[in-house]
Formats: sequence, structure tokens, C-alpha cells
Amino acid sequence: MNFLYHWKTEVGNTFGPWMYNDDRVFFTPEKSLFAIADGDGPTYGGYYEPITIDLVWETISGIFNPEHALDSLTHGFQLAHEKSLAFIEPYPDPLSHTATAITVIHPVWPDLLIGHVGTCRAYLFRAGSLLQITEDHTVAAQIQRGEVSLPPGNPDISFYQGIATQLLGVATINPKFYALRLAADDRIFLCSDGVHRKVTDAEITAVLTEHTPEPERGLDLLVTLARERGSRSITTALIYPAR
Repeated sequence: MNFLYHWKTEVGNTFGPWMYNDDRVFFTPEKSLFAIADGDGPTYGGYYEPITIDLVWETISGIFNPEHALDSLTHGFQLAHEKSLAFIEPYPDPLSHTATAITVIHPVWPDLLIGHVGTCRAYLFRAGSLLQITEDHTVAAQIQRGEVSLPPGNPDISFYQGIATQLLGVATINPKFYALRLAADDRIFLCSDGVHRKVTDAEITAVLTEHTPEPERGLDLLVTLARERGSRSITTALIYPAR
């Protein structure tokens, strides 16, 4: 069974010299490989952020072998991390330092493989219910899991949703990989933190449910909601089995 996909991305509420979209959507259909990525760096991203995001995808997609999906995806994440570190090493200016959050999916009916590092998300939308598959690599997620305590004097956990604990190109990584079995009406919803930090899971569920026959309209509405609530670099994607 083939897969259909729709996506929507825009710069959102970003102003000044860094007015660009640091999100990416990537597709390599011949390998059934899809991804959503978000560049991260100081002051709205490092100077070389677009280069390093593209470098990450070229590395992961280039090395990926569908016949050895998990092994090649694991190797691709590690190699992309090493190449990102090597790329920024010659530049002492911290503003040139960049990193990448990326969630990669490989659907081959009826199986789904996901590789994940960082702040983007993959959800499974099934029978009107939305399930977050990936685990956020953020300080906020660590607090919610009880791994660290909320610092005294700052009780607003939302502040820590934007502080990543793992990114390609920063320190060490421990990517997470997930394997699922799909049903015929399942949909895989991907988004950057520009969406899930501004739009609740309940709102995403309502939009995907209402606009099942017209998924492009649903993605447009989610991006509009995120933008109206002050988000920047907003990206969504929806992948599902063709009937």
C-alpha cells in the first residue's frame, strides 16, 4: 500500500534580521522516508542553520537502506550528529553554532518505524483519538516525568518546553526509535514545537477529525492557530495510507 502526504510550513511571527523559517519538511518517496526538522541555535538560530539542517537530512536519507531500516536509520542519526559537530567546529563564534531536532518516519505497510531526537513530535491519529508517539527531549518533559525538579521561583513549566536536552550537533545524543503496526485508517501527524507549544492535543484532535476528508484544510487551520498565538517557524505534516 502506498502512502499519501500533505504538509504546511511558514515563518510565523518572526521579525528582524532572522526572519526566515528554520523548519524543514523532507521527503524521499523512493525510500518511503519522511521527516520534519527544526533548526535550533542562539538568537533565532545560528548563521549556518539552514546548511546544517540540510546536511542532517542528506546524511540520514543518503545512508538509509529500507532492507536494513533500523540499523541504517540508527547509523544515519549518529553520522548526522558527528557531521554537524564537525561542521561547526572551525567556527569559534557561538552565534554560528547550530543544532537540529528531527523526527524521521519510514512507513512500509503495515509497519511504521520512527527515529527521533529533539523537540518535534510524531502522533498517531486513530479512530478519532490522538496518541503522541515520540518523547520530547526537553527540560519540561524531564520535569513532567519526575526526572528533575521544577526550579524554585519559576513555577511556569511552559518556559522549559523550549529548552532541548538532546539535539543533533550538541554534545552527546541518545536517539529514540519506535516501531508500530498501522491500521488502514491511521494517520501519522508530525509537527514542530511551533505547533505543539501553541495548539493543544485536544485542538489538534478536533481539527483532524473535522477535516478528515480535506487534510490540507486541517493543516492550514493548525498553522493559523499557532501563528495567531505568537508562534514562529510553524510546520505540520500528515502521512497516511492511500485507499
